[in-house]
Parts: sequence; structure tokens; C-alpha cells
Amino acid sequence: MRKHFQDGLINQAADLALHGNTALPLAHQTFMSDAVDFFESGAFGNFRKEREGAHKIAIANLLRIDGVVKAIGSLGKLIAKRGGF
Repeated sequence: MRKHFQDGLINQAADLALHGNTALPLAHQTFMSDAVDFFESGAFGNFRKEREGAHKIAIANLLRIDGVVKAIGSLGKLIAKRGGF
């Protein structure tokens, strides 16, 4: 039981440090109830949605670039089959 509680505290502190922009020593001093309140807040929910949106945009841009690269490769193959320039 104690080990499970300690693991929860360590994970909560790590989450605060990674996702809450909190220094790890300060995150270790934060009460678990305060950390839970932070992660369940509307502000953090909005932050997560913004990050997810930014990631979706980045993925869409990479997929577009990938499509352009594939099209250029196909065009090069077509030109090579026709004997070049």
C-alpha cells in the first residue's frame, strides 16, 4: 500500500514537472490534491486541446510534404522512362 502511494506521488510530481512547467523539487512539495485539481482544471484542459491541435497541424503539414516528395519521385521516374530531358 505504501509503495503504491509513493509511486502515485512520484508519478504525480513527474506529471507536474513535465506537463505543468513546474520544477521537480517544487512538484515533489505539491499536495496531491492540488496537482489533481490542476490537471482537472478547465485551463489545463484548454492547454491540452491547444497542444493536440498544434500536433494535428504539424502532422498534416508533414503528410503534405510527404505527398510532394512522392509526387516529385513519381515525376522523376516518368521523366526517366521517357528518356530524360
